[in-house]
Amino acid sequence: MSDDTLATGTMNATTGGGSDDCSCQPVPAAGYQGLENQLYRVEIHQSSAQETTFKWSRENGSVVAAITDISGETVWVDSLGPDANLGFQANQWVEITDDTYLFGQPPNQPGNLYQIASVDPIGLSMTMKTNVAPVATKCNARVRRWDQTGSSAGSAGVPFSTGTSIALENGIQVSFGSGTFNPGDYWTIPARTASGQIDWPPCGSDNAFQPPHAMLVKRAPLACIHWQDTKTSKGVVEEFVVEDCRKKFHPLTDLSPPVVPTALHVTSFNWRNDDITTFDLLIENGLSITFDQAPTGPVNGANWIITLEPVAKVQGDYTNEEFADVSALTDVDDAAAPPRVSIIPRSIAIVDSDVQTYAGTTTLSWQFSVAMNETVLEDFNRLLSIGASIGQFGRARVKLVGRTIFSGAGPNQLFLDGQTFGMAAVRADGTTPRIDLQLPSGNGVKASDFEGWFYVAPILEIVSVAIDYPQVTASYDNGQILLSADGKRVSPRATVTVNYPAVANTEISLTNPPPSSASTAVTRIPSSAMLGIGETTVSFAIAIQRAVFEGQTVTFDIIASLSPVIESSTQTATFAVEFMRPGQK
Repeated sequence: MSDDTLATGTMNATTGGGSDDCSCQPVPAAGYQGLENQLYRVEIHQSSAQETTFKWSRENGSVVAAITDISGETVWVDSLGPDANLGFQANQWVEITDDTYLFGQPPNQPGNLYQIASVDPIGLSMTMKTNVAPVATKCNARVRRWDQTGSSAGSAGVPFSTGTSIALENGIQVSFGSGTFNPGDYWTIPARTASGQIDWPPCGSDNAFQPPHAMLVKRAPLACIHWQDTKTSKGVVEEFVVEDCRKKFHPLTDLSPPVVPTALHVTSFNWRNDDITTFDLLIENGLSITFDQAPTGPVNGANWIITLEPVAKVQGDYTNEEFADVSALTDVDDAAAPPRVSIIPRSIAIVDSDVQTYAGTTTLSWQFSVAMNETVLEDFNRLLSIGASIGQFGRARVKLVGRTIFSGAGPNQLFLDGQTFGMAAVRADGTTPRIDLQLPSGNGVKASDFEGWFYVAPILEIVSVAIDYPQVTASYDNGQILLSADGKRVSPRATVTVNYPAVANTEISLTNPPPSSASTAVTRIPSSAMLGIGETTVSFAIAIQRAVFEGQTVTFDIIASLSPVIESSTQTATFAVEFMRPGQK
């Protein structure tokens, strides 16, 4: 609640007379009659123009258990308390809430009150007398015991009228003054066995009717996200920039808080950490890293280190059947099934290449060197292909040596504080967990290394185009062209197969050039086919849209291709059609 919604209502607590000293004389029955010191809590449950209710606890509302599940009338919890006094029993009233009640809009909303029918200490559950409304167990769902009893206690709390005394227990009575009340308003009443009295009104006040305490819930932004134009080798691109809005401070125990050195920090990079990219995209896009200030010292392969870790070649092309000792390297679930690789040896290659800077910007870009000719790139691609068939891709590690990347000179020289901390995320497939990096980097030190990684799949290549009915006969039926093969009507389809399961949605271009004797296209296929994530094949239909070769057999080409990076990836299949003359069988 905000300050302008504070309650104006009040409450008074009383008991009968009792001794006000600490002698060993028996306490008169009219005073506080409890056998132990208690801290009573009286809290407003609901407040409306029609009725205001409250609930109370002799333990300051501290008997609480976390909810693990709810089904119908049954609530499972992590604990039923250490004993009967601080636990849960049949016929007690409990309140079920989660953090959405406390921090929602408006905040401090009451939960639902239920009366316990029975408790199962073995199954750590309690059964209510009515069905329980679901709550968000992931938002600190909890059950809290309240101690009101009798006919006045109900699922809406205990109703009251201003000026009327209401007995709690052990001689304690409360009454409420006029004014407004808010859910969550509360008062605490210390009760003492030594004096047989309650500490009321609180110390420092002589007014019997006291205003309530209230839990003020305020909201504040944690971060601002905005767009920033960044110059790269591909031109100006827009990217997210996160601005921390938190006001950090040192704990009071740090009488002399440490001075945090001024440093360079990484604010963004152009790869998805711990995700998969393809080698052709790595060649095309390179790697780029943006800082909050422009580095002025040289950056090259010595302080920007790229390490490529493809799957090692072990006795062949690393297929399960080619291991010398399969039992040492695999798990076998089924003796009849091929073994599953569980140990993946990797080779290590450090890749030096060009690092480019752009005047007036804070971005550094790493590109495969122009000195790397096509043969070298093909060798890299072959290394990456070794593990692709078993779903194991090359791992690329990116490291910036923080103590050697700097800006300025002399006493004003700044070094890179590049340390980043991980956070949970998912890969581009939407399900596989990955580790993302929190930005901007920095751990409050003069210099630290930046480290990230991602996985590199080989270039996706088309290995075949297959047609299920490569030879068909085209005939006429009521003006329609029908296709048949092996004496039956068919609808031929072509299937394109690639060299490993795609790591991203990939468009395959399809063409169907007419034979030299055809003036216009006769077959009809789509212009492209989309290969989905994790797929190795994609199919499409082949149709004949007109017959211009009556009485002839004509062969057509079906061509599938992917955008070339190192070399073209194209495969062709032939499709033969025997065109029948009208009336011919």
